[in-house]
Amino acid sequence: MRFYTKDECEEWLGGQGRVKPDAIPEIHRAHVHYPTTVGRIFYLAHWIGSSLMYRSPALVWITEWGIWGSGENWHLYYKLRQSYGDLRLLHEAPGHLFLGHESEDLTSFLQIAMLNGWGGYILTQADYLNASSVMTHTLTSLPPKVDLDFSKIYARSLARSNILPKLCDSGSWAINRHL
Repeated sequence: MRFYTKDECEEWLGGQGRVKPDAIPEIHRAHVHYPTTVGRIFYLAHWIGSSLMYRSPALVWITEWGIWGSGENWHLYYKLRQSYGDLRLLHEAPGHLFLGHESEDLTSFLQIAMLNGWGGYILTQADYLNASSVMTHTLTSLPPKVDLDFSKIYARSLARSNILPKLCDSGSWAINRHL
């Protein structure tokens, strides 16, 4: 795992032949709304971590923090970050690059980010999403320029396992797919 500055995030994207998702008008965007309970947050973080990477790198670029200042656990975040040998502050290096074999690490950082109410991007190395068959089918059948509510797909996939979360409107992550 590596931590990247804003410039290094943009350089990584450029190396993939891509730009920041907001700069592309014809992009599919899925917003993930945070679940309301801690257990469901872990399940969502784990599901995203294990579904998106498919043994390829993924960049988590945190762009929003301080929204719920009293609910942020900076101590926990920085202790986890320091365990990887990085002592910089989040605003100094907001990018988190996870290698293909680090899906559990991705899960841990996503869980903390969700618990803190942060927002940002989850960008895969590939120019598509590697995900469950339900999500892949839905995304590939969408026309261009569609804003997809990812929480509905998440809820449908959990309904099959009889775990249907109550989703809330606070906080979201943009998972992007360029056509």
